[in-house]
Amino acid sequence: MLSSQQGLYRYLRHLTNRPDAAEDLAVPPPNENDSPEDELVREEIRRNLTECLDEMKTKYREALVLHYMEEKPYKEISDILRVPMGTVGTLIARGKNMLRAISQRKGGDLSP
Repeated sequence: MLSSQQGLYRYLRHLTNRPDAAEDLAVPPPNENDSPEDELVREEIRRNLTECLDEMKTKYREALVLHYMEEKPYKEISDILRVPMGTVGTLIARGKNMLRAISQRKGGDLSP
């Protein structure tokens, strides 16, 4: 399983619809060679994402976190949230749209 940081970047790449969003591996986690500016950018993205997620309804936030950050399959998310598997896809799709709208409204940047 990927670390939470890698899951975060994988989700952010997917959210911003970048052409490379389908890559199997996300942006590598920070390492000792990163500049202080790189870490500040990462922290700003994390903060913006957290603020946007906090504004979402719980059911959408949970679906997004379970799928993109914890990399759970739809079946497992369905079991955890006690909803049909088809509903999981709907929650994720609507959650992404809500997250994008909240971020745009706040003028935040969710791109890595």
